[in-house]
Amino acid sequence: MSEQRIKAWYLANTTIRNPQRLKEGLRLLVGSPLHGNLIGRIREQQFAILLNEAGIVNVKRLRDNSVDVRDASDVGRKWRAAMMQMGFITPGPGLSKRPYTVTPNGGRLINSNILPEEQECFLRALLALQLPSQVDKYIKVPPFSPLRIVLHILHGLEKAGLDASISQDEMAFIVQLVGQLARAYPLTRAAPEPARRRTRARSRRRRRLPFHTKGVGWLFHPSTVCSSQSITS
Repeated sequence: MSEQRIKAWYLANTTIRNPQRLKEGLRLLVGSPLHGNLIGRIREQQFAILLNEAGIVNVKRLRDNSVDVRDASDVGRKWRAAMMQMGFITPGPGLSKRPYTVTPNGGRLINSNILPEEQECFLRALLALQLPSQVDKYIKVPPFSPLRIVLHILHGLEKAGLDASISQDEMAFIVQLVGQLARAYPLTRAAPEPARRRTRARSRRRRRLPFHTKGVGWLFHPSTVCSSQSITS
């Protein structure tokens, strides 16, 4: 089989780690003078300082008094990007008349009081999200819906009589590579031997290169996706 390099897709900015942190970050942004005004390195630095002082993030370089230059503008920039990519704030200048302003769905997330309300906000965001987009151009493929890819795989597993769940390893090392191949290799069935497919997933994990840069040196096929545990386990 010929080698093909594939770049994995991901949602928003992976630096945030936990999406639930976005709610507090949004609330902080809306209550500050930076709301609708988060443009330029100086304001990105100010946002990073606000996040740090609020305890939402721990930026060590801002706490280290021995360092003369404590530039943390990249932190503010990444948080702004995550909020924008998930549709919780509007895009930047050139794409929006009111750049970096909270959207209706972002407002719903800020005002949510219980977990189901928060989950609905993220579901709304995922339903509308497609890759690549005007704000996410890191992969060069025809537009696709990540949520639809995941639901399609889960449906295929269920039809095959398997547990309709995706493990963390499967999500990171297989599912996030499916988008670019979905048109050429439609998911029609799940492979018949779950234990053997789990071994394949592990071996591919060992072969993989950093997938946020050069991708992996292997052609992944959607029908090799397997599942034996919940993604939250």
